[in-house]
Amino acid sequence: MNLVNGGCVLRTNSEVPIAQHTACRVKACWRVGLCLAFAVVAALGPAGPAWGDGDLTYRAVIEGVSGAKLRATLKGLSATLARPQAPPASLLHLRRRAEHDTTRFLKALKAEGYYGASVAIEMDPDAEPISVVLRVAVGPVYRLDAVTVVSTDEAIAPPRLPTAADLGIELGQPAAARAVINAEKKLIELLQDEGFPFPKVTEREAVVDHAAQTLAVTYHTAVGSKAFFGPAQVTGLESVQERVVLSQLPWREGDVFQGRLLRKAQKQLYETGLFALVRIDPAEEAAPDGRAPIQIQVTERKHRTVGAGIHYRTDEGIGTRFLWEHRNVRGLGRRLRLEADLSQTVYDAAVSYRLDRFRRDDQSLLLTLGAGEISPDAYTSRQVGGAAWVSRKLRDTLTLGAGLALKLDEVEQFDQTDTYQLLSLPIQLEWDRTDDALNPNQGLRLKTRLEPFVDVFGGETSFIKGEIAHSQYYRLGDAGVWGLALRLRLGAIAGEDLEGVPADERFYAGGSTSIRGYPYQSVGPLVDDDPLGGRSVAETSIELRRRLTKTIGLVAFVDAGSAFASAWPDFSDSLRWSAGIGARYFTPIGPIRVDVAVPLNRRDDVDDSFQFYISIGQAF
Repeated sequence: MNLVNGGCVLRTNSEVPIAQHTACRVKACWRVGLCLAFAVVAALGPAGPAWGDGDLTYRAVIEGVSGAKLRATLKGLSATLARPQAPPASLLHLRRRAEHDTTRFLKALKAEGYYGASVAIEMDPDAEPISVVLRVAVGPVYRLDAVTVVSTDEAIAPPRLPTAADLGIELGQPAAARAVINAEKKLIELLQDEGFPFPKVTEREAVVDHAAQTLAVTYHTAVGSKAFFGPAQVTGLESVQERVVLSQLPWREGDVFQGRLLRKAQKQLYETGLFALVRIDPAEEAAPDGRAPIQIQVTERKHRTVGAGIHYRTDEGIGTRFLWEHRNVRGLGRRLRLEADLSQTVYDAAVSYRLDRFRRDDQSLLLTLGAGEISPDAYTSRQVGGAAWVSRKLRDTLTLGAGLALKLDEVEQFDQTDTYQLLSLPIQLEWDRTDDALNPNQGLRLKTRLEPFVDVFGGETSFIKGEIAHSQYYRLGDAGVWGLALRLRLGAIAGEDLEGVPADERFYAGGSTSIRGYPYQSVGPLVDDDPLGGRSVAETSIELRRRLTKTIGLVAFVDAGSAFASAWPDFSDSLRWSAGIGARYFTPIGPIRVDVAVPLNRRDDVDDSFQFYISIGQAF
């Protein structure tokens, strides 16, 4: 008996008595005779609706399965349930259809760890329509009792064979086929990381103990010869220079072969945005010195992109965003990007130039220049400025950035206009362990930023601005249908009183990515019902997410927070609370978001009864 995905030997822990074999032969002969009798009757017997000439009607159900997910799986596998509109020619054909279902059901049940399951067919030919019941006895879930890796070539065995924990298996967990197969994939990766480019699992042996209701798995491996990284051979390039590809390789020729470095190189090449397809494989035959040439096959994608986006918010109105990007300037993989935002409150344009691998492999340089006018209810700011930003990957999920920025700024608030020439030295640390950049379902994001400002042309303004933002994402349950998202944002400004901080650098709260349900930037200190801004801010959000289909989802959320005139959040002041619901339509470029939120402690003459938002991307 084979495990669902093949490639393994399934044995039981008990011997079958000879008398039982004899009984099986008698039973088999009886079944053959019964089938022949059915065939004779079908050929010679009288025609009628029970035996059908294509008019046989029946009703089929599955009984004995309580879990909705397992029930849906079996229903999807059943030809009997799926084809009542295509009636069989006879009762014999109907039974064969049901027997075909039982074979599929048993494979699916074993794939979920139900190795003691059984399926019985109950047919009532006298019913109208004919009744077919596929009665499933699921039985207990069998557990993984032991997972062992053995090598078939002791002469070149790796230093240490992986354990169950190394393979991501916790002994005692359900013996589902996917866990066994995923462990095999993990085993291949671990052996490749030990320096063996072509390890194989020659046999996957699974022993079922029905008495103990357990499964023991043994992987028999042939690791092959150890190898080292040889010369890289790149094919498929058109306009990208070869040195761009070679610069992304995280190894040097002669290093001990590690499969994880191949996967890392593939990921980095995809992240350049230059390639639609990247395949990296070691050559099957290594040189006499053990160096295996690395074959890199790429297919370039279009290097220029034109994009546009649109959003609508009841507090900000309609807005559009345009961009043009060239990702392969001079064939060196450098990015030139032009962006423009146009809305009722923003007129802004910027150009940026990005150089990856700036002075070291894990570092990039970003140069930006922009100008525009921003005019929300709180203030009007006309500015032009530029910045140089260097970021370095400390780890795959941890990035440190620092830069130098200059902004020439004219700010008008409450009929008073001030000008600033602000030089700043921002530094930022970002930790991102989410599973999806566009639509995270699990993991965390943590960003801290500290930015001192000084007016460099005779002004007396100087202050330091700090902010921390943390988002956490959880999957609820094994199905991945429910999710929970949490957000916290804290910020503070020191060095100036509130009036001394430019209005466009103060903290504000309220809006589509802040406290939904309240007008943009309106939560905090007010002057004649107009936002003043604050020297500190505190915000929090919680979202319960439910995925209905592959493309449709729903959310329910609660937001709270405020901006404060004090240098640190003063929680003795009343916080603003809101609640709402939303819908998500998931696309390859991120979810399209529709949210409706209501203020829970609404302020007269300030807050509307609700706010409505449409945009691309999650709120956080």
